[in-house]
Amino acid sequence: MLIRPAGLADVPAMIEPLNWAIEHTDVVFRATPANIAEREAYLRDIWDEGCPCFIAESDSGTYLGWALYHPYRDPQVWTGCYETTIYLSPAAQG
Repeated sequence: MLIRPAGLADVPAMIEPLNWAIEHTDVVFRATPANIAEREAYLRDIWDEGCPCFIAESDSGTYLGWALYHPYRDPQVWTGCYETTIYLSPAAQG
């Protein structure tokens, strides 16, 4: 397995497991699917805060999922608290 920093070119692949989770689970607190422009802006904001985002790929280069570490909700209320977010491609689950 290869774990590497995410780039903007990864956003289309990153949207797949996020939108799957929005549609099929209750763990994401939103009802509308994510889109490329929104997620690119989100990644830029995360990077501006100095938080990492990583992509996981199989040894053969198959996309497996992504993870990031970011401030929890409103940082003024939760100063110093961070959240780890992990999404696996539906094909990598199970």
